[in-house]
Order: sequence, then structure tokens, then C-alpha cells
Amino acid sequence: MKKTAKKEVTIQDLADIIQKVNTNTLKVIKEVASSLGGKIKDLDVRLQTSEQKFDRTIKKLDIKIENLAVSTARGFQAVDVRFGQVDKKFEDMEEGMKAIRRDILNMDDRFVSRFALDEHTRRYRHVENKEKTK
Repeated sequence: MKKTAKKEVTIQDLADIIQKVNTNTLKVIKEVASSLGGKIKDLDVRLQTSEQKFDRTIKKLDIKIENLAVSTARGFQAVDVRFGQVDKKFEDMEEGMKAIRRDILNMDDRFVSRFALDEHTRRYRHVENKEKTK
């Protein structure tokens, strides 16, 4: 085998090698950055579009929730009105029942029972018979 002479590496040689590596690295970084730059812009546009869609959806949901709340409130108002009508009917029915009860209790004062009528008839005949005999 042949021995080759060793070349001595100087500081200038090391500086040149580092500069070439740095230059190549910078080229690669610039290429990656330029290719990613377009993708990043595309991602930004997609993100903005998604955010806009999300905002519109949230607004629609807010409107739907508000409409649901309004319709629910209207439903409760209708139920309140119906309960008020039912309460009024119950009050009217209670008044009617009280009037019927009063009429039943007062019936004794206004009407003569059959027993009392029979008793009065018997006494009347008795008095008539006495008058006739006199």
C-alpha cells in the first residue's frame, strides 16, 4: 500500500468548510421555509374560514336558543291562562255548591214537610169538627 502524504488542515480550510456547510444549510432552510410558507398561508386561510363558519354556527345556535326560550315562555303564559280559566271554573262550581247547600238548608224554612202537613190537616179537621158540633 501506498502511503499518501497527509495534508495539513489550516484554519482557513476549516473556515471554508464551515462556510460551505452554513451556505448549504441556509439554502435548505430557505427551501423548506418557502415550501412551508405557502402551506402556512393555506392553513391560515383554512383556519380563518373555519373560525368564520364556527362564528356563524354559534350565532345561529344563539338565535335558535333565544327562539326556543321565547316559545317556551309563550307556552307557559298559555298554561297560566288555562289554569286561570280552570281556577275560575272551580270557583264558580264552589259558589254553585254553596248555593245548593244553602237552598237545601233553607228548604225546611220555606217548605212544609209531609208529616207536618198531615199533622196540620188532622188538627184542622179536628177544629172543624168542633165548630160543626157547636
